[in-house]
Amino acid sequence: MTALEDGLLHETPRPTGDVRVNINLPFGLQCVLDFLPGFLACYQGIRLSVDLTDQVVDLVEHRADVAIRIGPMRDSGLLQRKLMETHFVTVAAPSYLETHGIPETVNDLEGHNCLTFTFRRQTPEWKFCDEVGQLQTFTPKGNILLGDGESMRRLTLAGTGIAQLSLFQVQEDLAAGKLVLVLERFAAREPQNVHAVFMGPNRYMPQRVRVLIDYLAANLQDDRHATKK
Repeated sequence: MTALEDGLLHETPRPTGDVRVNINLPFGLQCVLDFLPGFLACYQGIRLSVDLTDQVVDLVEHRADVAIRIGPMRDSGLLQRKLMETHFVTVAAPSYLETHGIPETVNDLEGHNCLTFTFRRQTPEWKFCDEVGQLQTFTPKGNILLGDGESMRRLTLAGTGIAQLSLFQVQEDLAAGKLVLVLERFAAREPQNVHAVFMGPNRYMPQRVRVLIDYLAANLQDDRHATKK
């Protein structure tokens, strides 16, 4: 048991009740689910209802207490707390590159199958930096569109095409050689913030929700999938 968990076990009073959580699918799979058993061991009076989806849901409509979201935040009136940072990387399977060649410039991507999403994003273009450090964008086009990042990761691993995914999602695949970085010298490396979002005002947040956000923030700071400043 960590010092944090030991301290949490001795806090009083103990929060109880249900906490409904909405989490980005790949982030939940790669970075959050492994922490939940430890949280539930500390807070045995709390029951979690976890929904993993890449769709941005309305907290009121879905009766969610907190959502974990990645990337630019809309001005929705929701309160937010930053949990960590990551950034996008452009990746492909070695089998794809052996068959279709390695793009040497951003313009070379025009001749490649680039995997894209079905859901709306504020910035659907892929971002790169040119030789002098100026930001440039590329609009990906391919023969398949996907509704979640985990499906995109699996099809990329299968050699279907090139994708841009968050580093936390593919770091283990890169280390194992199952995926390789593409156009890394042109990588923009713009920080993608991960936030917990919830309804305010903050001072009225139920303790059962607050302790979950605090627990995730404390653990994700040292998460091996995350990039740090």
